[in-house]
Amino acid sequence: MGEVFTGRYELVDLLGAGGMGAVWRVWDHRDATYRAAKVLRQSDSVSLLRFVRESSWRVEHPHVLMPQGRAGEDERVLFTMPVVRGGSLETVIADHGTVDPAWAAIVVDQVLQALAAVHANGIVHRDVKPANILLEPTGSHRPHAWLSDFGIAVSAEDARLTRAHEVVGTRRYQPPEAAAGAEPAPAQDLYAVGLVLRETVGDRPESAALVERLCGPAQDRPSAVEARAGLAAIAWDRSDVEELVEVFEQLPELPDGWAADGPRAGARHAPLRPAAPPQVASPRTPPAPAPPARAGARRAGRRIRPELALAAVLALGGVALLVGAVLAL
Repeated sequence: MGEVFTGRYELVDLLGAGGMGAVWRVWDHRDATYRAAKVLRQSDSVSLLRFVRESSWRVEHPHVLMPQGRAGEDERVLFTMPVVRGGSLETVIADHGTVDPAWAAIVVDQVLQALAAVHANGIVHRDVKPANILLEPTGSHRPHAWLSDFGIAVSAEDARLTRAHEVVGTRRYQPPEAAAGAEPAPAQDLYAVGLVLRETVGDRPESAALVERLCGPAQDRPSAVEARAGLAAIAWDRSDVEELVEVFEQLPELPDGWAADGPRAGARHAPLRPAAPPQVASPRTPPAPAPPARAGARRAGRRIRPELALAAVLALGGVALLVGAVLAL
């Protein structure tokens, strides 16, 4: 069988790797379900404090994705989240460019719902961007989005854990006041939403006023609730839309010996070697062939490219900064 953390989380297959650790699909023996897990190496005390703080937050919302469990053994720590199988909004933008505005409006509205709940709990996300907006594989049906990666989020009641000269968040989505060193505030998340909306639907005139408000001066930006109202008031013109967005399953097939309900009886899984650094497939490895088109599909969008499939899982990567020194204390 595969390596098991604390008698509960069995590592199934490697989905990706980065400088601070690796992302695995794991089988949760206690809850009998698959989860995504970030396996991390030791880091510094600031990373530990960030992880402890994030792990203590509980925002229960259908569009907020936060860590659910954690475990530590030897020199490593892992934390788990639900597996989100449809990639990210970044994948959609990369594959389609601008997309159907009605579809985009649903996704952005769900992000605003998530931010309204997060802000109501006194938390500022600080890294809202397409790569951190994960999607369920809903096909051409109504999309379901999750706001993920709270690795650099802060609470107004907590001390800031930012080192001098440390770049926090993604510069492209930072408002001017954040780049200038202003204290974190919900309005900074709304600025990022404005950029996400513009990237997703393009420079459409019907959304220009809302984007301008979201990306304007901090004191003039709407709250998440107000932005939802502004988004709902837009009458989107779909007459120039050539294709709809279709979100497919993005994770690879389960390895031999594993099934939808867990490990097959009697299957022998190769033991893992913890000392070896995680490896990822060469970029030259050809992607798996696309599944055949579904009969009767109407105006289906292009299948999101498999080589971008790990974007959703690797969105956990930013949270790698949260965990490292658990076992060093």
